[in-house]
Parts: sequence; C-alpha cells; structure tokens
Amino acid sequence: MKRLFAVLLLVLLTLTVAMGMSQEEKRLEIEERVEKAAGLIEENGTSVFPLFYDRDGEFFIGEEYIFVHNDSETNLVNAGNPTVFEGKNLISLKDKNGLYMKSGSAKSA
Repeated sequence: MKRLFAVLLLVLLTLTVAMGMSQEEKRLEIEERVEKAAGLIEENGTSVFPLFYDRDGEFFIGEEYIFVHNDSETNLVNAGNPTVFEGKNLISLKDKNGLYMKSGSAKSA
C-alpha cells in the first residue's frame, strides 16, 4: 500500500499570493501542509482522504488544495474538482498551451 503512494501529493497553486502572506510565506505554508498530509497517508492509508475535502480544514489554503495520485498517475483525491479528475489517469493531461501538466510536478512522500 505504501508503494502506491511513492509519488502522491501535489498542491495545485491557483493564486500567487494569499491575502496577508508573501509568496515565500505561502509556499512554506503549503509545503508544511503537504508534508503533513503525506505523513497522515503514510500512517493511516486512504482512511484520511476525507480530511482533504474540508474547505474549512487545514488542507485548504485559500484556493489551494491537496490532490493525491498513485505512481501510475491515476488521481485518487482532487479536493478542488473531484467529479472531473478523480479516478482518471492524468499522465497525458495537457494544459491550454498543449504542455503536459504532470511533467516533473510529482512530489515524493
């Protein structure tokens, strides 16, 4: 099960600066929460996934949220848009400019 999460957490950045936070402060805050989420998954497995959907919880920072995918790039959690992305393999997903969105963006837990 832990191998499933070898490459698992990403944070989608949709805003560059949160109100009252510098870009660096925001980056550090997001990094801290991603590490916490990775630790929770490592310890408890998929049972912690519901925590990531709580818009008032600690894993949402403004418009940023946690998403989780397995090492084959299948999206397991997308708290921002679950009906569109969850359960789908995102390895060939391209942005509006035709660039692969997953290229080099994985963070190992």
